[in-house]
Amino acid sequence: LSALAARDHATALVGLRALDHTKLHGHQVGDRAFLLAWTLMRTGDEAAAILLIPEIMAADHVPPDWQDTLVGELLLADGRAVEAAEALGRVTEGDGSWPRAMLLLAQARSEAGATADAIKVWEKLVERPDPANGSAQALMALATKSGAGSDKAYPYLRRLWSHYPGSGEGR
Repeated sequence: LSALAARDHATALVGLRALDHTKLHGHQVGDRAFLLAWTLMRTGDEAAAILLIPEIMAADHVPPDWQDTLVGELLLADGRAVEAAEALGRVTEGDGSWPRAMLLLAQARSEAGATADAIKVWEKLVERPDPANGSAQALMALATKSGAGSDKAYPYLRRLWSHYPGSGEGR
């Protein structure tokens, strides 16, 4: 758990794979699947993580917002943008994973060809006071969709530079 808390996903993956999953029962099975898929995604093994979707969906002990967020992320990685949007759309504002879920939802809608819907999601993210999780990415997406360097993009970029100068997007 300390490796997960420290975001040392490579070490966490070793520990999760070392667990004897045949001795797990009840909610432990879903918990392990969730943590394993989360870690696999962060270590770049999307294919292995995608295989865990059924176990994660059957989990009854994972917080529902995080369950929907991870399932949405996995479905998106599997090229199933419409299904991903359905899962991500169940996450509600105020949930801990909401900013992450909304960024993924916007991506899913964009990949499904619903650009106007993606823009609405990014706009909802940037309605919050700065600084806020996910806003830097949403501001950059809105600036890009507005035409980088255009007058329409400038307010998004100005806000990005002002409030998120240390972010990857702000640099």
